[in-house]
Amino acid sequence: MSVVLVQFDNGKMSGERGGVMGFNPSKRVAAVRAISREFGFDQVIIIGIDNKKNIMASASYGETKKSCEECKELAEAAYDAVFEKIDEIR
Repeated sequence: MSVVLVQFDNGKMSGERGGVMGFNPSKRVAAVRAISREFGFDQVIIIGIDNKKNIMASASYGETKKSCEECKELAEAAYDAVFEKIDEIR
């Protein structure tokens, strides 16, 4: 599971990536895990944007260690694409 939280500074985004493997009891990860189980996906990526707070966050989940590692890479690519595009469309 990988979580990214970024703060917008004057309309531009800045932040750091962090990763955690294994079971994570956080509310955000529980939601991603629940989506995985509810809809039968072995990998799930969520990217959320809160324009009022100027925050962008993502979470990813994979059922197995291998699936989690793969999903983390995919999530980082998706996050990077949104990160690059968001300033362009605002």
